[in-house]
Amino acid sequence: MDISLFLLGPFLARLGHDRVVALTSRKARALLAYLATEGGRPHYREALSGLLWPDYPDRAARNSLRQVVHNLRRAIGDDVAPTPLLLVSRDTIRVNPDARLFLDVAVLERATAIGPQRPSGGTPPTDCEALRSAVMLYRGPFLEGLSVDDCPAFEEWLLLRREQLDRQMLLALRALATYYEGRSAYDEALLFARRAIELEPWQEEVHRQAMRILALAGRRGEAIAQYRRCRDLVVSDLGVEPGPETMALYERIRDGTLVGGSPPPPLQAHRAEGLLLDPIAAEDRAPSLVVAREGELAALGGFLSQVLAGEGRVVLVTGEAGSGKTTLVEAFARQAMAARSDLLIAIGRCSAQLGAGDAYEPFREVLQMLAGDTDEALNPRHARGLQAALSLTLETLVQQGPDLARLLARDASLLSRARACMPSGAAWLSRLEAHMARLEDASAPGLGQTALCEQVARALRAIARRLPLLVILEDLQWADAASLDMLFHLGRHLQRSRILVVGSLRLNGGDPRADALRQPLAAIVDEFRRQWGDIVVDLTQAEGRAFVEAYLDSQPNRLDAQFREILAEHTGGNPLFTVELVRAMQERGHLLRDRQGRWVEGPGLNWGQLPSRVEAAISQRIRQLSDAERDLLEAASVEGDEFHAEVLAHVRGGSTASVIARLSGPLSRQAHLVAPGSLVTVGGRRLARYRFRHGLFQHFLYGQLDATARARLHGAVGAALEETYGAQSSRFAGQLAQHFEAAGQADKAARYLLEAGRGAARVGAHGQAVAGYERALALLADLPDASERTELEFALQMELDMSLLFTSGWGSPERIHASGRAYELGQRMGWSNPSMLRALRGRADLLAARGAYEEAVRVARELLVAGERAEAPLYVASAHATLAICATMRGDYSQAWEHAAQALDLALNPPHALTADEMRTLRPHADLAAIAVLIVRGYLDQARRQMERITSEEDWITPEVTCFVHSTVALFYAACHDDRRAQQQAAKGLALKGNLELPEVQARSEAVLGWAEVRAGQLRQGMKRLTAALTVQPRQGTLTLRFVQLVLLVEAYLAAGDTRAAQNIVEAAMAQVEDSGAHNHDAQLWRLRGDVLLHGVSAPGDDVVREAEACFQRALEIARQQGALLYELRAATSLARLWARGGKKSEAREALAGVYATFTEGWDSPDLVEAAELLSTLG
Repeated sequence: MDISLFLLGPFLARLGHDRVVALTSRKARALLAYLATEGGRPHYREALSGLLWPDYPDRAARNSLRQVVHNLRRAIGDDVAPTPLLLVSRDTIRVNPDARLFLDVAVLERATAIGPQRPSGGTPPTDCEALRSAVMLYRGPFLEGLSVDDCPAFEEWLLLRREQLDRQMLLALRALATYYEGRSAYDEALLFARRAIELEPWQEEVHRQAMRILALAGRRGEAIAQYRRCRDLVVSDLGVEPGPETMALYERIRDGTLVGGSPPPPLQAHRAEGLLLDPIAAEDRAPSLVVAREGELAALGGFLSQVLAGEGRVVLVTGEAGSGKTTLVEAFARQAMAARSDLLIAIGRCSAQLGAGDAYEPFREVLQMLAGDTDEALNPRHARGLQAALSLTLETLVQQGPDLARLLARDASLLSRARACMPSGAAWLSRLEAHMARLEDASAPGLGQTALCEQVARALRAIARRLPLLVILEDLQWADAASLDMLFHLGRHLQRSRILVVGSLRLNGGDPRADALRQPLAAIVDEFRRQWGDIVVDLTQAEGRAFVEAYLDSQPNRLDAQFREILAEHTGGNPLFTVELVRAMQERGHLLRDRQGRWVEGPGLNWGQLPSRVEAAISQRIRQLSDAERDLLEAASVEGDEFHAEVLAHVRGGSTASVIARLSGPLSRQAHLVAPGSLVTVGGRRLARYRFRHGLFQHFLYGQLDATARARLHGAVGAALEETYGAQSSRFAGQLAQHFEAAGQADKAARYLLEAGRGAARVGAHGQAVAGYERALALLADLPDASERTELEFALQMELDMSLLFTSGWGSPERIHASGRAYELGQRMGWSNPSMLRALRGRADLLAARGAYEEAVRVARELLVAGERAEAPLYVASAHATLAICATMRGDYSQAWEHAAQALDLALNPPHALTADEMRTLRPHADLAAIAVLIVRGYLDQARRQMERITSEEDWITPEVTCFVHSTVALFYAACHDDRRAQQQAAKGLALKGNLELPEVQARSEAVLGWAEVRAGQLRQGMKRLTAALTVQPRQGTLTLRFVQLVLLVEAYLAAGDTRAAQNIVEAAMAQVEDSGAHNHDAQLWRLRGDVLLHGVSAPGDDVVREAEACFQRALEIARQQGALLYELRAATSLARLWARGGKKSEAREALAGVYATFTEGWDSPDLVEAAELLSTLG
């Protein structure tokens, strides 16, 4: 039987002509709608259960899905249909492509993929009729009224599809209105135009279409009334006046110049979602002059066409300083806006003036622009486009990137914009408010770099699914390392997206800082070239003479070929030099206008007296300024490419009004050196921002200052910015640190570098954080020894130690130095502040990891006393955890359990709610220490329950800690010979690690996977993986789990039949025990030595038997002394097998049975199962 699904509006399903009334469950309707609209592929049950029952345990979610599918199939008659709608297998569910299904969504999507063509008279074409029929199916928004609040992933999908289908509907209505308008069928055209207004009342284009149709139909009064309704709406709801296109159309209608018989606007030969639409007029504001760049603009346009077809990519515009990169990219952006009314454009700029804490700066600006910060919009039209999409972009950013608030923290107006575009109570708005509030928590943990990059990529892709996106990144030669990592990550996730990333890059800048930054960028560009082919638009390849010709002919002139040739030779065709030189000629009277207003050569033109380099041309321009104007610009050059009038007023004295008058007057209009920006809100104040028209102007002015003048101005600018930023100064710490360092104020610079490093670490840019901390420590080295300096160095060393954990490894020498210096300083200050105990804890943990047990115990006991004195029980717990680890490594499992039990009790029953920092550092520390002891002491069920508990707690605050927990638990399961769980946890640890630089986690997980592969018979692959992983561990300097991995390696060699390699590892490990004092695996190693002697020997000689027996007896003795019941069982099992082979079955049974009977749990564990099977054979 035919089934019809009507989803454009409230959910409606019909079997034949009868309505399906049995589908009352919201989740059944949601499931059917999802499967039908995403019907081109099978859907895994696991994914569907996670989509609709995200908070249920896996088994419960699958059961719920099974029940809903059963009820759904009965409701639609699938249980008896010869050709069912749903094809259901054990693993997947999909819509049957052979089923007779009518879906209104599919009809609309097919029709809009064709669209009406340009009318030429006669009856409407078939595709127009199909489009008209499709829009008549629209009863309201997609699945109107259906909400599944406890399923955020489904709600997100629903929102995306709803927005997409509304967009298609809007384009279809506009296309139909245009079609009928072209045929002078104004009543039909007006019908569709008014439906478009109902759908999107804030979009001025649809109002203009209705105004034009009414005017052409001779209904001038109604057209004017339509304009007034449009104006009232955008003024009251958006707070802006109608755009210039709307005003221009209104004035033509009002003045009677648009009347019946006027031709409709021509349709452009470009497609928007498959529909041919009318063009949008350019903005009134004149863009920068672009000449001789037709080929480059065409190349960028070609890239955009590919992106609109779903082939996202990165493109670079390269050229020397002054070659017009920014002008070209902005001209392309304006053209793209004119061609695609739905195109979103977001711009981010890299700057040489930014400091160590300004990680991801260009992407911060991109996200801020998408979040409604239009201060840097290209023009009013660009700003309106961003505002119109604000609800969509903000909601998507919040839902797809919950941690992106970290990158938007500087945007003081973010929440007010969000509240203005969405009524209170919206779920995503509440979520944003909560995210922003958490940023005020100083103990909030950092975010892994990979996680942040993934969220940015996911959010941008989600936005681009609804609106195509152009991301512009200017001056990539100044991009910080974290931004380059994010660019690389984003570039690798642009497949099948509508995102075009255009970056500008200066070549041959001659600045060693830019040259150093270009090296990692070059590797990224090479990778992108392999991915997409040619991605570079190189302005240095453009013919210089062509630019000169085009630029001169942009104004009326009578300049001959000889003049043009000399000018091209003199400037080399460099756009900036050409413009500057021609402007200088005009100002000096070397070029004059004739009576017809055309430029001609003037008297006295001497090419030999003209500047031969662009810097000389700039110098001539600067010399024409007054002293006051030059002083003002010199101060501006110190602030950077962009600067603020209020800061200059503070630095140079005088009123802000007088500074603005100079900047907006002679320096902008006459000298053309600066350009006004916009009013921006910084630190709660509105500031007038300006920029140099070209970076070379700023570079030249800054270069003219001597060292003394630079230092004085940097200090003054830093103080002015500090006062301006106020309480938000820490958010601009990198910039402030740079100014105070250049001013010679080392203490202030170091304090801001500390804040900048913390900011970088919070967004996962630990490499930049380390660079900032090290720079601050270098500055402190020249300061006199005082208490304030000591406190600052202590804080820097402590933060450096934490970031080195991620960049250099757990037990690296760099960490030893940093934590050792922090410990020394802390002792000097007497651990006066409870917050200082974090350094003491880190030092104790690090020493234990490196095998310095005596020193680790001493520091841990010092932490225990300091924690009790400071009434900081969680530091007391941490001290117990470290003492437990040290006791474990020395083989004293009884003492280890005493400390582990106390640590675990405090961690699981804390005196107050755990902060993020406590959760991140204490809990896994205590949990893992306890699990290690439980396993060895034979409490295998308890250990397994603890491991299941901590691996089910997915939110360990940071991805670094989460994957550390999974990789360590994987090693514990392997130590228990639980191959399946060990593989699962190791694979999960690697998956969560992603691109994070965590070599120890990588090595630990790879070792477990290699060991499991060997035990499964994949000998070559497994041994290669295992041995490669274990070569990493010594380089990290950690010993804590080293012997566990060596035991796994011996077991793997034995499984592979390589007895000699196994023997070598055992002997080497026993030698390391003597050197390190780590005796926790002595029993294991003695047992393995005996196993190696007997492995593969069918009839061992008496000497071998005696030696092996002695090894097993020694292993038993050590295990009993240490209280290591699991190791005692393994030694007894090996000894029992040996005795059984020699005919001593009763002795074998007695030896093994006694140990076996000591266990109280863990009967299904591999070791106990093996022992039980052996006992059964012994009789």
